[in-house]
Amino acid sequence: MGNKNRIGYLGDFEYNIDNTLRINGLLNIKDNFIVDGKLDYKSINNFIFTNDSITNYSYGFRIKYYDKVFRNNDIYNVYIDINKIIKNNNFIEEIEMRKNGGPYGDLISSKAFNNEEKIDNVYYTLRIKTNLLLLFVFLLFLYLIFQERFRKSLLYIINIIISFFINHKKYIIILYSSLTVVFILFVIITSSIKHKSKLTDIELINKSNVGYIYKAKIKKFSNLFHINTAALNNTNIIKYYGYSLEITNKPESHYVQNTNIYYTDNNSFIIYNEADNNIYYYNIEFPNFSIGDKYKITILAKQIPESSIIKWSLNGNNLFRNTIKENSSNDYIVLTDTREINYNTDNSYSLRFIMPKGITEIKSILLENLNNNLNLENDYIVFTSNNSLEDSSLEISYNLNPDKKLITIAVISIFIILLLVNINASLYVIFASSILIYLIYLIVGSVNIVVADEWELVNYYDIIKNSNKNIFELLSFLFNQHNEHRIFFSRIISLPILELTKWNTTVITYISFIIYIVGCFFIIKYFYKKDNRYISILMSFLFIILFSLRQRENTIWSFQIAWYIIFTATVLSFYFYYLYTINNKKVYIIFTIIFGIIASFSSAQGLIIWMSFLILLVLFFLSKEISNINKKSLIMILLFGISCFILYFYGYHKPSNEEFSFSSQITNTFFIAISSSIYKNLFLGIVLFLLSIFITIYLIINKKIVDNIFPLLLLIFSYGFILSITISRSSYGVASRYVTFTNLLPIALFILYFNNFTNIFYKYKNFIFVISVIIFMNNSIPALNSLYNEYRVRKILQYRLVNYKNFQNRDYLSGIYPWGTLNDLKNRFSVLEKYNFNVFYSKYDYLKDNNEKGE
Repeated sequence: MGNKNRIGYLGDFEYNIDNTLRINGLLNIKDNFIVDGKLDYKSINNFIFTNDSITNYSYGFRIKYYDKVFRNNDIYNVYIDINKIIKNNNFIEEIEMRKNGGPYGDLISSKAFNNEEKIDNVYYTLRIKTNLLLLFVFLLFLYLIFQERFRKSLLYIINIIISFFINHKKYIIILYSSLTVVFILFVIITSSIKHKSKLTDIELINKSNVGYIYKAKIKKFSNLFHINTAALNNTNIIKYYGYSLEITNKPESHYVQNTNIYYTDNNSFIIYNEADNNIYYYNIEFPNFSIGDKYKITILAKQIPESSIIKWSLNGNNLFRNTIKENSSNDYIVLTDTREINYNTDNSYSLRFIMPKGITEIKSILLENLNNNLNLENDYIVFTSNNSLEDSSLEISYNLNPDKKLITIAVISIFIILLLVNINASLYVIFASSILIYLIYLIVGSVNIVVADEWELVNYYDIIKNSNKNIFELLSFLFNQHNEHRIFFSRIISLPILELTKWNTTVITYISFIIYIVGCFFIIKYFYKKDNRYISILMSFLFIILFSLRQRENTIWSFQIAWYIIFTATVLSFYFYYLYTINNKKVYIIFTIIFGIIASFSSAQGLIIWMSFLILLVLFFLSKEISNINKKSLIMILLFGISCFILYFYGYHKPSNEEFSFSSQITNTFFIAISSSIYKNLFLGIVLFLLSIFITIYLIINKKIVDNIFPLLLLIFSYGFILSITISRSSYGVASRYVTFTNLLPIALFILYFNNFTNIFYKYKNFIFVISVIIFMNNSIPALNSLYNEYRVRKILQYRLVNYKNFQNRDYLSGIYPWGTLNDLKNRFSVLEKYNFNVFYSKYDYLKDNNEKGE
């Protein structure tokens, strides 16, 4: 019934100002409509809907239904026929759904309409949600596994397979190794040789006196490889390896209205500008730029105001460069400059100029691409030819790089060979690889730049330096809230180190790693003490989870030292209580309380420690093991917990910028958070939740709470953390920074099941290893792929911070500090500059660019 085509309509249209400005190349004009720090919606809407240069409008929408039964819900996803909608409504340029199977989307339209209008005759189909089908299959499997006949049949098949592998292990290793070698050789050879193909979808996108600009697709050898370098076999066709254009027409739009632009009799145009630094636009539809592209601008001017310069900007980059005067030629003033594209932006790729006040007469503007080869971006190449192309079947040669899927298959294949030959050797490779990749990400990704919440410490340092607070006043000051958190201990650790290192944030990320290693060590130590016969089997899973790059946001953000303090303090508090239950030494209770206090006043999540002990007490009562523990010691811990809560909330005030955001997707967020350390998936989250319920009930019935205190406390804490982010952050999704704590959930489950079902673990040790390798590759490869981008973005932020005075658009500094007005941001940055800290320290002088000027 769900697959049947049904008819609905698009409605609930919401006009998107930012996207409308972006697609029309006018995003930066938004600053002109900010009054008292707020956007004047009435004025900017009037500007948009009365401006002739704006030809496309962006709207959000929702699919609506005539049928009261067959619509998207908790059972069905909805899929609309986008191609048919665009075909039937020629004013729609593009449609994109926000979520696959969801009812919400965005469209670009050449027609403006209000939110009460609708687009009718929208065909849609319904499909049952994949997670629902998986849950049904899982529950069916659980039902069958409890049926004796099915269980015996399944075990019989498994034993046959295992026996076959054992009896033919030698031949399987030879065959599998041979296939792996052939596969790796295939990848290497395919990547090293040149391939030939033909260009497809060749399209003329612009032309000028310079030549004809084309974009085209390359018919690739395989989707499992990516094109590295490409070149046309007939090089005579190419004039420029990219977009090159001569402009002789006047600008299409400008910021300030008090200007006059007109053509002259000698085929030039004059700009009579009465304002200082007015910005003029050419809304050229450039294809997406590639990082590393070089462009040269050459302006042929008949006259410009004396002692004035023309500035230019490209790629939606708000940083304008000065053009430089060259020797005059044929009675013209020649102005040139060359720039490299260092990063892509989401802004429109317009070409912009800042013209000086007065009269400027321009003959032509030449934009030349200086690339030495063709660049592939978004599956397209762009080139400028001398002549119009008659032949639509141009041949091209190119080199390939293997896709990450091929690399993953190759690495997993090697691990499986090691596993078949010697499991211990392969396990040690896993240990070393997980730590090595984590360290690579830490060292490469840690760039010395202050971002976001880290600026709070800069403000604290400045206040402390300019005040005469005694020690008690100072401690009270450091105890102040940061949003809803009290990060007392992280401030005490960070501030002296930052002052000593000239505010080098990378040092803090390294210290965070050391603190984290301490917590990981005690988790591993617990395993080793429990049963070191299986230590190598356990480590293959534990190391992969503990050093997972799913938590990469914390890995390279120095402000997150607070979370690593909480992680280690939590592990130590629970570990010392576990030691106390073994030998009843009171010193362990003291350490339990001390580390609980440290966690509580490092961030709000630390308070979950005390709630974990309270739930543990309840479990003791349920399992009737309360007589097996020292009740006084646990009550004392809880009394200290109550004291921490009272002290924490004494003088507490609700932050004005509190980001609590409750969503109707709370159930999804809860289960996805549970699975986030392995793979974000609703079904996997449900499975892990059911496993948690089962093991808890098992421990209660069999009176084994005391024997499993340490992993059980870790499990309770992780669920407490997951509940806290589910309630307060459900509309934002599960960020990577949360994974440091959600990691504790699969680790705790792994320990609990190992403690109570050890023989099963040993029996299926090879299976555990294979699963570990898959998780390892799934966690590591996406993170390593994003590493260069993370590094590049932070280097760009370094550059922007050191040159912050040149920027007049807040958007280009908001990546450094996202809150407040442009003046607020500059005032914050000036504090760091005052002390010559961070990028303002003399060793970073190379970042300063005297030719770069902001608007």
